[in-house]
Parts: sequence; C-alpha cells; structure tokens
Amino acid sequence: MSQRLDGAQFGSIEVARDNLAGASVLDGGLPLVVDGKLIGAIGVSGVTGEQDAQIARAGVEALAK
Repeated sequence: MSQRLDGAQFGSIEVARDNLAGASVLDGGLPLVVDGKLIGAIGVSGVTGEQDAQIARAGVEALAK
C-alpha cells in the first residue's frame, strides 16, 4: 500500500518503492520486524532525508503499539 501526501512530488513514489537503479541510498526506509521476522517495510520520500527518516520511525513506532 502506498500513500502520498498532498504536494509531495510524484517522483518520490518510485524512490520510496525501490530507490531507483543507480540512485544513492537515502534515509526514509525502515524494516518492520515482528517476533524476529521481517514482515514488511515502511518507505518514505518527499521531504529532506532527515524528515523522511523521522516519519518512517513514527510509523514503525505507531505500529508497535
């Protein structure tokens, strides 16, 4: 499932999905691990790398509750 905030650039969708071939690794992607098993991931792109990472962490923390 993907969601895009109003105003976020459309190119960010592809970056968040698979970091585009040849692109640099950026902040904003975090794994979702439950009971030691990888069950998915959260990928965020569209603002600064630091903000992308902060939003992704907030998502992981919200799901952990």
